[in-house]
Amino acid sequence: MAPLDFILLVFDHLTLITVLSLALPLLLYLATYKTAGGLFDPFHFFYSFTYGTAYAVVALLACTGHIGIMEISIVAGYGLLFLIGYLFFSRVSFGKLWPRKTVLSLGGKTTFLLALLLYLVVAAIFLKDVGFAAFLPSRFQIGRYNLLALIMDPLRLFIAAYVTLLIIKCSGANKRLKRVLLSCIGLIFIVLSSLINGSKVSFLESAYAGLVAVAVSGVEIPWKKAIKPILLVLTIATAYAVGQQYLNLQASGGTENQPGYDMYSKGPLLLDLFAMRIVNNGDIYYYALPAPVFSNIVIDHPFALLFGDIFGGKLLGSLFAIDMDQSVDIGHQTMGYWYGNYHGDVGPTDHFDLDAYKFFGPLGGIVFVLCLAFIVSSVSRLKKGRYDIAGCSAVAAVYMRSLVILLSPHVGLAYLEESVVLFVFLAILAKLLNYAAGRPRTLIPEKLGSTA
Repeated sequence: MAPLDFILLVFDHLTLITVLSLALPLLLYLATYKTAGGLFDPFHFFYSFTYGTAYAVVALLACTGHIGIMEISIVAGYGLLFLIGYLFFSRVSFGKLWPRKTVLSLGGKTTFLLALLLYLVVAAIFLKDVGFAAFLPSRFQIGRYNLLALIMDPLRLFIAAYVTLLIIKCSGANKRLKRVLLSCIGLIFIVLSSLINGSKVSFLESAYAGLVAVAVSGVEIPWKKAIKPILLVLTIATAYAVGQQYLNLQASGGTENQPGYDMYSKGPLLLDLFAMRIVNNGDIYYYALPAPVFSNIVIDHPFALLFGDIFGGKLLGSLFAIDMDQSVDIGHQTMGYWYGNYHGDVGPTDHFDLDAYKFFGPLGGIVFVLCLAFIVSSVSRLKKGRYDIAGCSAVAAVYMRSLVILLSPHVGLAYLEESVVLFVFLAILAKLLNYAAGRPRTLIPEKLGSTA
């Protein structure tokens, strides 16, 4: 379905889509809140909220007759399979990586200083050549500087998490003043790093990283003390997302000559666009599922596409004699259907259910979805370990990056891989520096005896 047609469909069934967008996320939350780790675990944003609102789009398409039994079965079947697999793998023990009483150190303060230094260097290069991605029409326009973004993203989550733990663990004289100063520093960093990133949810991601790090550290904060800061963060995150929407709109030339903007008449344009952005969590479904789009999607080299972001498309293409430029994911194929020969960076994000069916077929898709459920639950299990402050922050960052697997498996797997490699490298380097700094110096006599 073309985007403008879908906007009309939403406006014609506004009450239905609103009810579905509230009810389905709530159902997914109730099914997973104990397993995922509570109300403020980011799993509920990436899964309960995102997939709940996306499934609302599928339900709307089904109720209005735009999709049939097969399309409904694919989404509902693989969705239910993932939910069952995630709950099962989260509760079944496959052995412990290390004893629960052992504290795993990732280098402590040295790791944080290395991460901060690396982030500042990479961010300076990025700002010099690109500027703030928030001021571009789309953050996907950074092109060949994407590698810098891949380095900065896990680092900004790590730094935000580490600063949050510093705030929580403040003690001694002037504790309140220290917390205020660290909170101001943390807020400034999160805002600036979010502007560099350019994503509407980047502020919320950094806040989530802090919450996960606190949960991993085992610090318990009474609800009465936590509710005000959490509500403040949610308010700022929402304001930031709406503000980011405004910046992108202005960078695109405003509302003039923008097709479809004159259709929004339910309220202020920015709020309408923000609400539509929530509904567009299911954009891959209205782009791809209605006939004949879905039946025409063909994935010729599923493994090359799935692991191309990890090992590099050019490397895999040369190894297996594949033209990776012709191996296009589902989102870009649907954009090509609606807009002709499409080669842009922006498009609907693949979801694991459609990838499962189109990459590996009905039976292979079952194995694929169960593997994703196992990976996500296994990374989530890392939150139960014991770590130093750097370890808590690294686990929070890796966990945040791994959840992208739910939205786009091939992108999420690459994020998980590069995050693990980055933090292992920083931890090893930090331990080497700590060891070098702590080595006992060789004692040299003040006077050397005469050999004459």
